[in-house]
Amino acid sequence: LPVEVPTSGPKTVVITKGSLDLKDPRGEKIHTLHMGRAIILTPQSTGILLKNDGKEPAQFLEIYPAIQPRAPNEKKSSSPVKSSQSDDFNSQIKGIINSLLQKNPQVPLTDQDLNLISKRFASLTDKQKNQFTQSIWDLYKSQISNAKPQKPISKSITTNSRSQKIWVLTLQQTLDLTIFTEHKDNELEFKKIVAHAGGKSLCSTRLLQTLGANYQLVGLWGEDEIAGYIKELLLKEGINLNVTSVNLSPQISVYIDRDSDGKIYLPSPGGKADKYYKQIYKKTIEQIFNWMKEGDFLIVAGFSPQGTSKATIAEIVKKASEKGVKVIVSIEDRATKEEIIKIFKAKPYLVRISKNVFIEKLIGNQTTYEDIDSLTKKAKDFIVDYGMESIVITYGAGNVLAIFGGLVIWSKSLQEAFE
Repeated sequence: LPVEVPTSGPKTVVITKGSLDLKDPRGEKIHTLHMGRAIILTPQSTGILLKNDGKEPAQFLEIYPAIQPRAPNEKKSSSPVKSSQSDDFNSQIKGIINSLLQKNPQVPLTDQDLNLISKRFASLTDKQKNQFTQSIWDLYKSQISNAKPQKPISKSITTNSRSQKIWVLTLQQTLDLTIFTEHKDNELEFKKIVAHAGGKSLCSTRLLQTLGANYQLVGLWGEDEIAGYIKELLLKEGINLNVTSVNLSPQISVYIDRDSDGKIYLPSPGGKADKYYKQIYKKTIEQIFNWMKEGDFLIVAGFSPQGTSKATIAEIVKKASEKGVKVIVSIEDRATKEEIIKIFKAKPYLVRISKNVFIEKLIGNQTTYEDIDSLTKKAKDFIVDYGMESIVITYGAGNVLAIFGGLVIWSKSLQEAFE
């Protein structure tokens, strides 16, 4: 920042014109603040307090580090949840889930109760879903409140020498919160919550970082504490990002891990785009397209944030394709049939879609496939009908069917599943 942290008392820096880039300790841009925002710094600041023009409440954005330091005399915890707090943590989780199921908070939970959660969660309004996942986030914060802050990972990455660059676009972030369970005396107990940066775009970015690819994470980034925490998780992994600040809360996806019985998936829709978001979105997308060159790749998740046009992703795909950029779209399960068809018509380079979405939303439940050949034929029809080049249909647990032009590839486990 172009200001010094004060030695005493808070110091306010108001942006009266233009914008201000925030950089991490390595000098890389991680956020952009626009006119009308203010930064409040204190001597012990571990984050930045953002204010707008006063029409909305101030919000705290934890940029670096995300977790408050431990007190000097405080002992380091060897476990995410201290043993003295285990019972309290377990009872709080039970209370939240029993409330969702409209049961007595004191009644023990069983596997049968968990089987009802997805159906009950699906019946909630968007606001209620956000409230439920927010309560899990609040509990997670209390779980890590005394953890020692970690510095971002600094490691040397050897990038691919090819001129092509991979751009990963994010329009709304996702935080994955996984609740781990175990059985004790025929009763279900909750042990801990683990957080990860989730969603197709952010997961793709983490993989590209691991592979040492020539990539850049770009787009719009929320301003609340959850968005700040997601950014902190990515910075610790050394993720290369260049994003613009907007007032849009991330989605929270809660997973209840039942070990061999799989996971229960409870996703919230997150915030809804406002007029400010739409204005910044237009300028940001134009800037990103100016950065892209013919032959580059663009990875984007195939769904539009609430409050935006259902054609948002399709328009991005079309514009990028016309520029000679190869677009890879990962269709989210929550995407509507309307969104998916619009994306197909925009002719992306490659589409990834799950089997359930492909069959239920594009073909219809009445259609069944007894072998790989019949499914492959239907997938090829979509490629021809919409002028696409490639499609990848995933079945979960490593099962995949991929069609690249005339080349058809499937995993051995998928063939065994059909047999």
